[in-house]
Amino acid sequence: MKSNFVVGLRKWRSRSRGSGGVLPESAEFYNYINYSNQGSWGGGARVSTPEEGKDKMPTIAVDKEDLYKALGREYTTEEFDELCFEFGIELDEDTTEECGDGERPELKIEVPANRYDLLCFEGISRALKVFLGKMDPPAYKAVEVKEPYEVYVEPETQEIRQFVAGGILRGVKFDKRRYDSFIALQDKLHSNLGRNRSLVSMGTHDLDKVVGKKIRYRAMKPEDMKFVPLNQEKEMNGKELMEFYDQDKNIGKYLHIVRDKPYYPVFYDEEDNVLSFPPIINSDKTKITVDTTNVFLDVTGTDKTKNEIVVNQLVAMFSEYCSEPFTFEPVKIISDHNNETRMCPDMSPRVMSAEVKYINSVVGLDYSGEKLCQLLNKMCLDAVPESEQTLKVNVPATRPDVLHQCDIMEDAAIAYGFNNLEKTFPADSYTVAEALPQNKVSDIVRREAAMATWLEVMPLTLCSRDENFTYLRKKDDGESAVVLENPKTQEYQVVRTSLLPGLLKTIRENRKNALPLKVFEAGDVVFKAPETERQSINRRRFGAVYAGKTSGFETVHGLLDRLMQMLRVPHSTASTDKRGYWLEETSSIPTYFPGRGAEIHFREAPGKPTVILGSLGVLHPEVLASFEIPYVASSLEIDLEFTPSFITTIGIDFKIRTIDLDGKRVKLQVWDTAGQERFKTITTAYYRGAMGILLVYDVCDEKSFNNIRSWYANVQQHASENVVLILVGNKSDMTDKRVISTEQGKQLADELGIPFIEASAKTRDNVEETFFSLARRVKENMHTEDRSQSAGGANGSVNVGGASSSNTTGGKCC
Repeated sequence: MKSNFVVGLRKWRSRSRGSGGVLPESAEFYNYINYSNQGSWGGGARVSTPEEGKDKMPTIAVDKEDLYKALGREYTTEEFDELCFEFGIELDEDTTEECGDGERPELKIEVPANRYDLLCFEGISRALKVFLGKMDPPAYKAVEVKEPYEVYVEPETQEIRQFVAGGILRGVKFDKRRYDSFIALQDKLHSNLGRNRSLVSMGTHDLDKVVGKKIRYRAMKPEDMKFVPLNQEKEMNGKELMEFYDQDKNIGKYLHIVRDKPYYPVFYDEEDNVLSFPPIINSDKTKITVDTTNVFLDVTGTDKTKNEIVVNQLVAMFSEYCSEPFTFEPVKIISDHNNETRMCPDMSPRVMSAEVKYINSVVGLDYSGEKLCQLLNKMCLDAVPESEQTLKVNVPATRPDVLHQCDIMEDAAIAYGFNNLEKTFPADSYTVAEALPQNKVSDIVRREAAMATWLEVMPLTLCSRDENFTYLRKKDDGESAVVLENPKTQEYQVVRTSLLPGLLKTIRENRKNALPLKVFEAGDVVFKAPETERQSINRRRFGAVYAGKTSGFETVHGLLDRLMQMLRVPHSTASTDKRGYWLEETSSIPTYFPGRGAEIHFREAPGKPTVILGSLGVLHPEVLASFEIPYVASSLEIDLEFTPSFITTIGIDFKIRTIDLDGKRVKLQVWDTAGQERFKTITTAYYRGAMGILLVYDVCDEKSFNNIRSWYANVQQHASENVVLILVGNKSDMTDKRVISTEQGKQLADELGIPFIEASAKTRDNVEETFFSLARRVKENMHTEDRSQSAGGANGSVNVGGASSSNTTGGKCC
């Protein structure tokens, strides 16, 4: 059965910089953003969908002339590209050469998806000016008023959009470009952070048109609310409004958020004038224009944290244009039903601590606390030494992405400069990259399930206590699930102990799709483990749910059998003392219908104890009712960490090893192509471009030896003309089981015209020699073909890409 090793020699290209540096990427953004600026400050915006924009991170298009004016100088494209890289963003495109007559050049800049403060012209220009030392980080100041505006939140709104925030900007000086930028930022926050208004929505109003200082946030029956929607002339109630906007391509896509609710959320002023109907549309009465000077912001949603982020970003970005820059007027939010009264927004910085030693060790510096503070100040983080080894960092309200001292360290690294970081290599030590066993197994089962026409989903690992226990008809013993102390929402109460809640919620949200619905997930569950350091433990599991007109139990059972087949776990019985798995009917699992559930048992080897891997069965009707699923369904859930012995190579494994070859550093990129016949169609694509290949057979397996000619023909067909080949006989240490003699191996090598060597992956005998020999031959081949490439990389090193295959003994070849 044994296989071929492909060693690809690939020319190493030094990259002094990367895209976006080390800034993390968030999953918050599902749309990709482009500005279309028209004038001197800010500008209009267009929001492109993922189908329109293929970038992995948000791309912001800003007016080139405006930005350079804000930064105080002109830049060449190369200079600005370098500035972006130094700041941790990337210049994607300069449209100067593409502009027609009358068009203004734009700079398209990729920004990290969790940097909401960089989503508008004001944010990018301000951040770069602080980074360049052209301005100090702004300090946002709340204006004290004797009688603040008050927003009264009525208790009925808790069933619709329960969280409210607000704020006021006084003396704003808009022009066309600033106004367009203001509207565009709202659109971007709606689309991305607000998840198309489902989590957060915002409205902006001309404060001078609001009657009185007491604003009420109420829940109204659709027929009882009446107002003239924005840019319309006819008054409508809630039902008429839904019908009117049903076919509207802009507003219609948001109607589903509240359409089926018995009550709609509405803001009223003291004369019962409607200000807005969140998250759908504002009233025409209080619409803002370029001439508006006082702006009232209302923000509603189902996520309190995101509400606060949105109002903070709007206030921070556009308070710059107030009569007194960077000032705002807070409003009082009054919720009598929960005895809560607060002033909003709260723009005061969060105080965090960071260790000097930690930052220096990770970045590779030896800076004092004062020097590190200077770096952090360039990133708008107000830092001062708290002690010799601790920094006190004031994180502005615009930086919700800073959550841990590692984020502070990251900003220090950016301010220090990526290109200034010293490049170092481990001295006299070599490492081999290898996937974790549970990840290899996960990849196997994910691929097989997908090829069996199941759809993979990735739900959140947090869920509500009811979803994790009550909905599955399980009792919460208080000893298994990790519970969050102060969850932000009801859905984030516990860390899941089963994959079923996420799978069933996915079925619920897609119940209108064509049947049957077949979804699966390979992910972690978490259990309490007081005996461990972190008092919890992760377990990798595979789960699947089938929902349709029939239970589909046989389909789920078939999926289990296929996965076990690919993991090389044979079917067995409880009475047979052999390695394998079997099912045992059980009525002890309340999640399943009585008499329709089974436990999956596994024995690793003869004489070994039996373990329960998981279960499968037809879900109980009460479980389906709890998750609002109108179909019958069956589920499967198994533990993927039950034994390491079944791990096999599927597809391609990749490893890297650096060696010293004749005084030169050589990088071996090792591609393990898994020579098993069932993977043969996958491996041929990896021959192309490879410069060295090891054909490996098992000296204890005559079939693998006979297959070498087939592998050789396959290589000759798909590999490059001058590829280096070596024949390797593996398991040379197993003399008592040998069936292929050394002489037979030599004869085959002579027949094929390639070198021959015997090795043992288990004892590592001749393993090093095999790869060194291949590397030397590849290097010599390169010299012959093109002496100009003999160095193969920087500093006189030769970089060799390579691959290895798995062994039945479990040993590794490099």
